[in-house]
Amino acid sequence: MNEIDCAKNSVNDGLDAAQAADVGGGECGTMDPYSTGGTADAYVRAYDWLVDATSEMIERIANSFK
Repeated sequence: MNEIDCAKNSVNDGLDAAQAADVGGGECGTMDPYSTGGTADAYVRAYDWLVDATSEMIERIANSFK
């Protein structure tokens, strides 16, 4: 059988600065997951309202069976 000559393959154990900057996704950018305005804030407020309304409804139904 043919044997692979490992001496021909050089192994680079380290990353240069450009490669290291991209490890793990690189820069995150300016996106703020907890924005303070715009569409994302409107979705957060709508979700909070929906959770509050559902909790109120569950509480009223539970109290009606007492």
